[in-house]
Amino acid sequence: PETLQYAMMMLQKKIRRESANMNKNTKQRMV
Repeated sequence: PETLQYAMMMLQKKIRRESANMNKNTKQRMV
């Protein structure tokens, strides 16, 4: 279970970073 929690943590970090990048891109496109 420990490795699973670690993997989920890393996945959430990756998703947050990617979603932040996506938000930047959409803002640039809208402008």
